[in-house]
Amino acid sequence: DIADLRHFSEDTEEADASHAAQLLCRFAGGRPWAHLDIAGKEMAYDDKPLCPKGPTGVGVRLLDQLARRRMAPRA
Repeated sequence: DIADLRHFSEDTEEADASHAAQLLCRFAGGRPWAHLDIAGKEMAYDDKPLCPKGPTGVGVRLLDQLARRRMAPRA
């Protein structure tokens, strides 16, 4: 399963990588983790040949496959 969370800071009106990393750290449970800030690519405002208008999901499949391969039992 994949979840998408929106984080919020009272210090700023905009999200930022530092606050996002702090939020994600709470879910890591002491395991190694990484935060990849891919903001700004989440929405296509115009139709394009390879990217229709709307949410892009950029990077989601790539990161899902990376996680699955890293967690797969080694042969």
